[in-house]
Order: sequence, then C-alpha cells, then structure tokens
Amino acid sequence: VQGRADLDLDIRGQGASTRALAATATGRLGLAVTEGRLTGGWASAVGTLVPGSGGAVPLSCGAFRWALDRGVARIETLFLDGAPGRAAGEGTVNLRDETLDARLSVD
Repeated sequence: VQGRADLDLDIRGQGASTRALAATATGRLGLAVTEGRLTGGWASAVGTLVPGSGGAVPLSCGAFRWALDRGVARIETLFLDGAPGRAAGEGTVNLRDETLDARLSVD
C-alpha cells in the first residue's frame, strides 16, 4: 500500500519469539490511508477490476482498527474505498492458533 498514512499503535506482548509475542498481544492497532494505491500482490488480486491501472489500483481511503486481547485481534473498523468499489469488514483474527473468522462486504 502506498499513500499518506496515519498509524496508531500500542501493543504489548511477551515471549522469546515473534509467534509468542503475537499469541500474547494486547492493545490496539489503527491505520488510515488517504490518496493511496495498492501495489504488488494486492494490486494483482484486484487489478483486473480496474482496466488500465498499470499495476497499481487507486485507493481513495482505507481505515483499519484492531483491538487485541491476549492474542485475539477483533476488527473494529475495516473500510476501503477505491476505483474497484467499496469494501467493509468485521470479525476476529486469532493469533494464538492462526485462525480467521471474518466477513467482507463488497459494494
């Protein structure tokens, strides 16, 4: 993702590995992007929806906010608005057992 971004990060965890840190993570993570574009793998995934995108998909804005509690990240905000349309989501990501329970609505 490229563009102007604001990051709000306050996460705590403990452990000797990245996996252990993720499994105990508690706090919050927020990211807001404006005037951006998706590149790389993300652009390849949705690039066919935007003819002439040249490998980058325009993104008017994107907002993500996660609340983490002992390795479980709850999606508080997930919103994207760009050339292909709008998308919103909700759900949880369990970093302890690496599972995903989420719903994405595309408009």
